[in-house]
Amino acid sequence: MILDVTTLSLQEIRNLVEKGEISPLTIVTELLKNINSNSDVNAFITITDKLALSQAEDSALRIAKGNPRSLEGIPIAVKDVFCTKSVLTTAASKMLENFIPPYESSVTQKLWNSGAILIGKTNMDEFAMGSSTQTSYFGVCKNPKNPHYVPGGSSGGSAAAVANYSCYAALGSDTGGSVRQPASFCGIVGFKPSYGRCSRFGMIAYSSSLDQAGVFARSVTDACIVMDQIIGKCAQDSTTSSEQWSKLEDIIAKVDGKTIGYIPKQMELVTKDVRQNWELAINILRAGGAKVIEISCNELDSTIGPDQKLTDRWLATYYALTPVEAFSNLSRYDGIRYGTHITADNLENYYLNTRDQFGKEVKRRILLGGHILLNERHKGHYCKALNYIQNMRYQFNQIFNKVDAILSPTSPHTAFKIGTVLSPEAMYAEDIFTIPANLLMAPAISIPSGVCCDGMPIGIQLMSNRFNESKMIEIAKFLEDQMSMGGK
Repeated sequence: MILDVTTLSLQEIRNLVEKGEISPLTIVTELLKNINSNSDVNAFITITDKLALSQAEDSALRIAKGNPRSLEGIPIAVKDVFCTKSVLTTAASKMLENFIPPYESSVTQKLWNSGAILIGKTNMDEFAMGSSTQTSYFGVCKNPKNPHYVPGGSSGGSAAAVANYSCYAALGSDTGGSVRQPASFCGIVGFKPSYGRCSRFGMIAYSSSLDQAGVFARSVTDACIVMDQIIGKCAQDSTTSSEQWSKLEDIIAKVDGKTIGYIPKQMELVTKDVRQNWELAINILRAGGAKVIEISCNELDSTIGPDQKLTDRWLATYYALTPVEAFSNLSRYDGIRYGTHITADNLENYYLNTRDQFGKEVKRRILLGGHILLNERHKGHYCKALNYIQNMRYQFNQIFNKVDAILSPTSPHTAFKIGTVLSPEAMYAEDIFTIPANLLMAPAISIPSGVCCDGMPIGIQLMSNRFNESKMIEIAKFLEDQMSMGGK
């Protein structure tokens, strides 16, 4: 029987590499074959084949000398929002189609310092604005589980690459669910740590107060192995935290004695298959010895009336804040400081031609951000959103004094078909279950938990209080084991 190295877990392939039973060159060669044979998925914007083979040779020499690092010889894909020195970095935008950074992002540098190999830069929604990876200048990415469906977004290419056995893990960015939602759609694990755990230096900004690096993998343990390497204080990013953490890879699955909360009102927002899957997860946790309790919307916001939805306030807060930060962050792309230079006969046309390189969704959010900042709307929208976030964090802190984690579906439904026409409002509502973790600066993880009637994956999400990744991972590993066995 011939071993298919592409389908092994990161943990398994790492063990084989460390023992010298397989060469990094062999691994890279097999993965490149897989990527090329599945090019129709369009998971990659740039395939770094020559660089990967060179890095594999370096890893092989280090292994031969008996000095392997923690991720030695392991190919990893990187969302094209992270700057990689001397490697094309586009943010899936025409604006940056020729941008080759002269520096490396902090999190990718940590990966290379750990011996990891860059296999390629993955497709995404332009400037991380979207929930389907359909807004990319480089074409739509497809879901490996069914090419007629989207992989989710904005980190859809990274999710597709992992699900399609084109790498052992991938980096993504998560502003409102952009790691967890595509992980759910593609049937893999998506892990967003607490805000401040990972440096944002070298990550092309969308909404700076919410953006955070995350990891895709095919198991919780694999995601933890990578996350352990990229967490930590960074001198180039003052928002990073020196808060201590346990080595996530070594955490043992445990739910006995844990208290886990869920919000019953959210069950009204999901499809039948997703609700049944959620109920199964609750029953599995209870059978494992956990106490599962209900959390009322009133506990999280006492001003919510009987005819109002708490999720509407979360969405309104998120979309009052992120376009404003996008408006600020994207103002630098003027073709002079950043962005592709477009010639014109006068300065006004120069700016118009340059800014026209943005796609429709990016333009929409820039315009929305500018609209919110108009004098008469500033206090009514942006300032109100900032105040609401503070109140939201206080209320959730009270809840996290009672529970170790909160359980919910990752998405209200499974992947939808490519080309499905959704209004901007409907597309924004894709993140109704994932947004709270970003607003709270909290860690959250999506794990595959089953399939719906059409065979598309379902994800279940766990969220813990900020800097409490350890408890969340204990529960996630237990739930992953049990859900994979159907709760038996």
